[in-house]
Amino acid sequence: MAKFDFNPKDVLKLADDLSRLSKIQDDPRVDAVLEKAADRLTQELKDSIEEKKLVDSKQLLNSIAPSRVLRDEKRGKHIDVYPQGDREDGGRNAEVGFVNEYGADGRDIPARHWMSDVIDDKGNEIADMIAEGVADIIEEMFGE
Repeated sequence: MAKFDFNPKDVLKLADDLSRLSKIQDDPRVDAVLEKAADRLTQELKDSIEEKKLVDSKQLLNSIAPSRVLRDEKRGKHIDVYPQGDREDGGRNAEVGFVNEYGADGRDIPARHWMSDVIDDKGNEIADMIAEGVADIIEEMFGE
């Protein structure tokens, strides 16, 4: 027969550990982990633009940038990386990026999948960077 021992000190330690862990998003080291991953994703997207020869005036290439660290209830703490800003002709870099990603049949522009290919090829590596960085922070927090 199994025996279960209840030790109130263990419950208090668990409650304390969970409380500390719940505050991890407030740790500035998490911002640094996200920023490092966003920089890697930014470079991978820029490399994809060049590899697929989407570079003309370099406006799309130069517009790829990470946002600042954002936080909301649905997604938690995150950084968005995307084409930003307006083009010299008044268009938006995000629109040019979208058209190059998915194509435009009426304009004879084929889909080039410069964003989704990066996510498919490098997404797990970048997610692992984040997971390892956060794991290191947790390890430091608990001294284990």
